[in-house]
Amino acid sequence: EDVDSLNYLISAAGAQGGDTVSLGLVNGSSVTANLLDVVAAGEASVETVTALALIGDLSAVRPLVDLLSVEELAGAAADALYVITGAELYEEVVQVDPVDEDGLFEDELAIYRATGELPRRPDGEPFGTKVRRLTRDATAWNDWLSQSASRFTAVRRYRLGKPSSPAVSLECLLSKTFPKAYR
Repeated sequence: EDVDSLNYLISAAGAQGGDTVSLGLVNGSSVTANLLDVVAAGEASVETVTALALIGDLSAVRPLVDLLSVEELAGAAADALYVITGAELYEEVVQVDPVDEDGLFEDELAIYRATGELPRRPDGEPFGTKVRRLTRDATAWNDWLSQSASRFTAVRRYRLGKPSSPAVSLECLLSKTFPKAYR
């Protein structure tokens, strides 16, 4: 490791507007430990999560699962878990359409204003768009990790569940499912 460059990146990442994602390009246990300290302190950002995924260190996996419960980081944490493990754990969810009060019938508007309950389709689902995304369900990730633990070695870095290598990086670039934020 180039200690001077590493120390610069760590200090820059801690500064306002620092480039935390650049830390993900550095291979070093001290970088992972530093980023995991940020997560443990409750100060993680999307950039912190992205950097952990880019490093591919398995010590980040359990903390990333914990971040699934943080609404603003859940999507990034699910992407990061996929980037490291390759687990294709998808769910279908409804992205609820924003409420336009002018478009509601009087009885729907009264209920919405009184209870905040959104109007629903005849099948009981809220109006919206069904999307397929990586699951934010920590139980699903923990179950998969328990079943798949034997596939991984703690001393390796991983990308899509495979030991990180230039060939795997190329595979990621060519993949239609690999998150664009990591390309």
